[in-house]
Amino acid sequence: MYFQLAGRVLLIFLFIGFVFSGQWSIWRVIVAALGFVACVMVVVGFKAKFSATMLVVILSVFNLLVNNFWTVRQKSLMKLDCMLTSLAP
Repeated sequence: MYFQLAGRVLLIFLFIGFVFSGQWSIWRVIVAALGFVACVMVVVGFKAKFSATMLVVILSVFNLLVNNFWTVRQKSLMKLDCMLTSLAP
């Protein structure tokens, strides 16, 4: 029961981070409004599975558009940086 609550809260925090980062445009306002409605639905528990799925899809598309991993040439340096960051105390 608590894992489900924690997952819902973390998903909402991810979406809030998405809303407050980047430039504002008409599409971003529309997506933010739809996401806000989905966040409220997740919190209340009304159609929570559908709303959470919608938030995950929005965040996944945003991740692919903003973090274009395929254009990075120095993959070995990124792996090294990732390993060093994860091993840091």
